[in-house]
Amino acid sequence: MNAVPYELLSKLIKKALSKGGDYADIFIEHTRSTFIQIEDDKVEKLVTGLDAGIGIRVIIGEKSAYAYGNDVSEEALYELASAVSKAALNEDRDVALDLRRIKSPVDFTIKLKPEDVVIDKKIHLIENANKTARS
Repeated sequence: MNAVPYELLSKLIKKALSKGGDYADIFIEHTRSTFIQIEDDKVEKLVTGLDAGIGIRVIIGEKSAYAYGNDVSEEALYELASAVSKAALNEDRDVALDLRRIKSPVDFTIKLKPEDVVIDKKIHLIENANKTARS
């Protein structure tokens, strides 16, 4: 999934809050997964996949509205933001946002991305873990 431009995220939050609401956020997921199943000391199942999508949530008092999809076109994202904005049911309003980036005090440096590890190496690690667990 291509990164959603920062300016577009700002516009989506404003649209989501345009009819009211106390808070809005955007959740973006792009997760690659690998599932390796061993039975009787041999690989029985190997599944790889990709989960990708985006969701927009608005909180209004004690209730919330959430819309999600996997189409990240600008038009589709505005539709999501518009859908959740209707949950507030107030008059149209202009929203001022402070979206300054804050650097986390904790640095999680990823030395090797899991998707960059060849499948043979992953299988070898799982087989070793299986042998250790059984011994």
